[in-house]
Amino acid sequence: MNVSRLGGKFYSVGGFVDISQSINKISFCFRKKTALEQLSHISFCADDEKDVKYLVG
Repeated sequence: MNVSRLGGKFYSVGGFVDISQSINKISFCFRKKTALEQLSHISFCADDEKDVKYLVG
């Protein structure tokens, strides 16, 4: 998951890290699925202790 890039510009992840690391459940919504090989970097990676849902539609 990459939250620090919008279009061709890079931004800081800001408070996203604080919020995503301090909660037990989180859901992400995407317009289309992106292959892992196409990502330039990853801003969020789920661990086994979190309930993470990825919704693609």
